[in-house]
Order: sequence, then C-alpha cells, then structure tokens
Amino acid sequence: MDKKGFLLGEETLKIIVAVVCLGFLVYFLSALYFSNANSKEKIQAEETIYRISDVVKNNQINLESVEMLNPAGWYLLSFVNVQKPNVCVGKNCLCICSKSIFPKNQLTNCNKEGACLIVDNLQNFGEIKIEKSGATSIEIDKTNGVVVRLK
Repeated sequence: MDKKGFLLGEETLKIIVAVVCLGFLVYFLSALYFSNANSKEKIQAEETIYRISDVVKNNQINLESVEMLNPAGWYLLSFVNVQKPNVCVGKNCLCICSKSIFPKNQLTNCNKEGACLIVDNLQNFGEIKIEKSGATSIEIDKTNGVVVRLK
C-alpha cells in the first residue's frame, strides 16, 4: 500500500510539471504573436508619418490632403504646449500611436510604439482616430499649421 501512494504522488508531480510547461508555452507563443503584430503596426505608422512629412516639406502647396492613414485603430495626436515624446522635446509634433487607457501612459506609449514628426508651427488639434484602413484622411493647412480630419 505504501508503494501505491508513492506512485500517485509521482504521477501528480508529472502532471503539474506538464501543465506549468504548457502554460509557459502558451504565454511564449502569444507574446511572440503580439510582438509581431505590433511590429507591423509600427511600420505602418512610420510609413504614414513619412507621407505626412512629404506633405509638410512641400513648400509649393499650402493646403494638401493625406489619405489612406494606417494602422487602423491607432490615433493621430498633436503635442503642443504639453509634455512631449522624447523625439519631440522642445518642439511641437504630431504622432501616430495606439491610445493608452491611462492618459499618464500616453507619452510612454508613443515613445515605445509610435512614430512622430516635428512640425514647428503645428496647432493643437487633439486626437484623430484612424478608422479602418483607408477610411480616414486628413487635410494639412501649412499656412496656419492646422490638421483637419476630412472623413
């Protein structure tokens, strides 16, 4: 009888170790998946900021629109006369980053995952949510430093 109890403890230990290993495996695979998804969204945000940069630097046209903003679900934010992300210290800038649930964490979120562009005469426009891919476009008025959501 002593031997049966000992086997039961040994089998229970094996099951516990197997469950813990499966838990770590699920955690690792989900972390890998979400880091890859965030990486794609950051690349899309950087490409959109690059297109906006081209519009801002074009001195021949004062009013121009930028269409097909990406990634969907992220926000175009203005940082004027408030705390700014690290790349914008001392300058006005606009950033594309995911919206943080807590306002205090928004700067950290934009620093880690976002893409920012320094625009000297930018006016505060708050935030513009980027709807599903290609559905959101903005208009940039360079004479007044205004960014307006078109649709």
